[in-house]
Amino acid sequence: MRRKAKILIATYVIAALTALSLYSFVGQRSLGWYRRTAETAAGLAFEESVRAVESMTAALEQSVYATDAQMADRLCGEISARAAAAEAALATLPFSTEELEQLSAFLNRSGDYALCLCGQEGGVTAEQRETLRGYAGSAAALSAKLEELRTRLGGKELRMDSRELRLRNIEEPDLPPVLSAELLACEAEFCQPETPTYDGRYAQTEESAGESLSEQSALARAAAFLGKAPEELQPAYDYEGADGRRCFRCGDSWLCLSRSGLESLSCSRLIYDAKLSEEEGRTLAHELLTKLGYADVRELSAEAEGAVLRLRYAPLAEGVPCVDTPITLSLALDNGSVCRYCAPKAMDLSGASFELDAAAAAAALPDDLRWSAGEQVLRRSPGGRAVPCWRFTAKDAQGRQITIDVHAQSGREYAIAVGEPQTGR
Repeated sequence: MRRKAKILIATYVIAALTALSLYSFVGQRSLGWYRRTAETAAGLAFEESVRAVESMTAALEQSVYATDAQMADRLCGEISARAAAAEAALATLPFSTEELEQLSAFLNRSGDYALCLCGQEGGVTAEQRETLRGYAGSAAALSAKLEELRTRLGGKELRMDSRELRLRNIEEPDLPPVLSAELLACEAEFCQPETPTYDGRYAQTEESAGESLSEQSALARAAAFLGKAPEELQPAYDYEGADGRRCFRCGDSWLCLSRSGLESLSCSRLIYDAKLSEEEGRTLAHELLTKLGYADVRELSAEAEGAVLRLRYAPLAEGVPCVDTPITLSLALDNGSVCRYCAPKAMDLSGASFELDAAAAAAALPDDLRWSAGEQVLRRSPGGRAVPCWRFTAKDAQGRQITIDVHAQSGREYAIAVGEPQTGR
């Protein structure tokens, strides 16, 4: 009996060791396959980055000599597309790219600047060509460095980073430096070209005049809005930005304030059965917006879901709706408290005059549809400037709503939307 037990135990042990060996063999092969796949994908991403920067450099160098408006638009569009492709490819590399601040800023700003030059009347000016020349020089230097890194990577003088976490007690032979270290060295040496003021997303803006909002003043405003004592609020985080932003927390509520007032509020409390009607909720919302300085607004949408009423408003500037800076407000219909509030930064209204009437603006519309009477709206440019437009709508053969905004100063089409009109950017 003892002999049979020993044989049975030995059989089980051998079977377990065999299964473990097979599992380790298969796992090792799978791990090797995953490693090769990850390395190939990372290599392709870096290769795409190099090609995109090369194409962007070529387009920048060509744009310096573009005097024809159509040629300049084509080249500027290519610059913007290649810059976006390079930034997207860099973001997929297997290491943290937030440290590559200068390189990312160069790609974003050069593409944004070129995009803002597309479609302007008269083509690219001499001053703008000089700016593009500066970008071309920096792009050429970056392209040469990336080409060098690609050559070293192919010659095994560099190795691609890996997100794999290996055991510290496993000794590895001396390995070549990783790509991320070389890119960080390039980041430290990279020099950003100067960019003049332009109307774009990444344009350098001057700091707002006036002193920054102090924490004591922001705390007093937040406490007054919530109806709480200042001692009940706690600072949430320290980010301020150019507008002196301060953030606080009180129980389930989070608030962000700046010099312009309350920017956002959110509350995560449980909401019970609705006791207020939608009309009562709208009345409370209007009273709140008036208290916050938005007495003149136009309701864009209203949606009740359970015991929450979601509202969207467009601020009015001399009766004209600012459709790209909507105010969103959600109210709890159990007690009328605010669940969510967000008010974007106001637009720069200087120079936003309607020089053309609706009839003159309608000349830019296609003739195959029956368009509604024009409505005045204010759109927001990428740089935050108010753009006066006449908005026209029509139905196409498929019953879809077509919305076209015509610039009220140049008379050219500014934006086209198929389907529901886009009221935010």
